[in-house]
Amino acid sequence: MNLTVLLFGALRDELGESLTVDAPGGATVDALFDLLAARHPALRPWKGRAGIAVNEEWADGARVVEAGDVVALLPPVAGG
Repeated sequence: MNLTVLLFGALRDELGESLTVDAPGGATVDALFDLLAARHPALRPWKGRAGIAVNEEWADGARVVEAGDVVALLPPVAGG
C-alpha cells in the first residue's frame, strides 16, 4: 500500500512537507518508520523521539496502518 507521511517542524525543514512509502499490508507504525528511515537516514535519530499520529490521533509503534490512513511525524517542541 502506498502511504503519504506528513512531516512537521524540524522534520519538515529537513526533508520537506511529506514523504511517500510503499508499505506491506499489516505494517505497524514502527515498521513504517523503519522503512522511511532506510530511505531517508536523517530520520534515524528521530526514532522514539518524534510523535506519530494516524488519522489525527496519537499512535504507538504497534498500531497497524491501513491504506488511506493519514500518518504524521511530529518532532518534540519546546516553548515557554
